[in-house]
Parts: sequence; C-alpha cells; structure tokens
Amino acid sequence: MGHLHRPRGRARGAVGGRGRGARGPHLLLRARRPRPRDRRRRGAWRGEDLGGHPGTILGATVLGSRAGELLMPLVLAKKNGLKLARVAGTIFPYPTMVEGVKRAADAYQRARLEGPGGTILKKVISWLT
Repeated sequence: MGHLHRPRGRARGAVGGRGRGARGPHLLLRARRPRPRDRRRRGAWRGEDLGGHPGTILGATVLGSRAGELLMPLVLAKKNGLKLARVAGTIFPYPTMVEGVKRAADAYQRARLEGPGGTILKKVISWLT
C-alpha cells in the first residue's frame, strides 16, 4: 500500500479493479475541486478552507503490488505544485504501471468538463467553429 499525504475532499479519479476478483493495483486520487455553491468563497470545501486552486493534488492512495512505482509521479507532482492536468499530459517513456496515474488524472479532467464550466466551454467552442 502506498499513501501520499492525508487525503481530504472527494475522489475525482480512480483506476483499477474492483470487487472480489479484481487484479492489479487500485489507485484513488483526491484533488481540490470547487463546488458550485462555494463560488463566492474561493477555497471553501464543506466549510473548510483548504486553499489552493482546482486540480491541486491533495492526496493519493495506491493499493496493490508495486504501489511505490505508482505513487512516485504523484509525490513529485505534489512537491513541485503541479496540477492534475499536467500529470494527465505527461508522456512516460515506457508503458509501465505509471500509466494508471495518467488514466486517473484523465478521469479527473473529464469530470471537470461534465460540470457547468464544461458546458459553457463546449458552447463557446461550438460557437467559434
């Protein structure tokens, strides 16, 4: 088991098997994402001021064999203040288990586009094209 920071907030990206017959590691990312009702108070999350901006890595938990390999890029990203969008855009030199981190970051990015901001962005893009 690997663990980065004490995760808070809601899970926004998850990759891996689930259930009794699941194989391989399971990765759970937690990142800062503002809720619509908290737009007036930037940094608010369930009454707790976490600071930071959307996409900031708050924590990650990796369960399974070779968990350290999956946790390494997240520790590096957190230490250097990188957002999940930058992790999702990373091209790894070899197709390793670290691709699971990239998939989880992609899942977070897709969840952001499904919200109200993503709807507005899609309308603007369709208007421009």
